[in-house]
Amino acid sequence: MVDTSDGTGRRRLWSPGTEFRPRDDDPGDDADAAAAVAWLARDYLHHFTDRAEVWLDTRDRWPVEWREPVGLSDHLVQVTAGQLSALRADLSEVLERYRRVGSGNPSAKRVSVYLCPLPVDGPPE
Repeated sequence: MVDTSDGTGRRRLWSPGTEFRPRDDDPGDDADAAAAVAWLARDYLHHFTDRAEVWLDTRDRWPVEWREPVGLSDHLVQVTAGQLSALRADLSEVLERYRRVGSGNPSAKRVSVYLCPLPVDGPPE
């Protein structure tokens, strides 16, 4: 669940999904906290891998209309850090529009869409 920052206390609103981005204010000097953040990131990655493998293992049992749009893809873009933040916000906005578009339709299925922008180049020197 992702905190929408709307509401307070027990009436806080959450959006379905997971967003894992360590923040700059994470306690970098706290070895336990750093280990926990690293473990969460790797667990999230393993969760994605598990889901992708289940899809690959069961793909042939799905109708063609589902097999064609589902799959893996990557897109190489060249952006600044600020542009990457804007890209993530834009993609999140599109995904939010689709979050419940199939509600009530018996042919609709829940679909996980993973966003994982990762630098290809090495870290700045």
